[in-house]
Amino acid sequence: MPIELSVNPITSIIECAESLYPDLDCCIYWSSELDHEEDGYGQCIFVENEIPSIVISTQLEVENTIEIIAHEIAHAVAGEHNAHNEIWEEVFQKIQNKWYETMKDNDNIQEV
Repeated sequence: MPIELSVNPITSIIECAESLYPDLDCCIYWSSELDHEEDGYGQCIFVENEIPSIVISTQLEVENTIEIIAHEIAHAVAGEHNAHNEIWEEVFQKIQNKWYETMKDNDNIQEV
């Protein structure tokens, strides 16, 4: 019998962002080369005439993964010139709130 994962939180946060921002276009990569002390656990990289690239550290602890992915997707949505300002904060909160709502409403979540 194969292992079944009823809810994948990483896929869920991406789907929440896509539902809120259907025109969002970016790529997410995992990297063991991000130095979390220098670069943090994630980065959104903007290159002219290319879609944003999100790089997530493989050193990231599992419990922080959803927040960091939402954080970096918010950068991709808000744009390069809205780093941690009110526009970015609003996007970040919308993505997080949508994810919390989705997880709360998901019938596959079981209390431990």
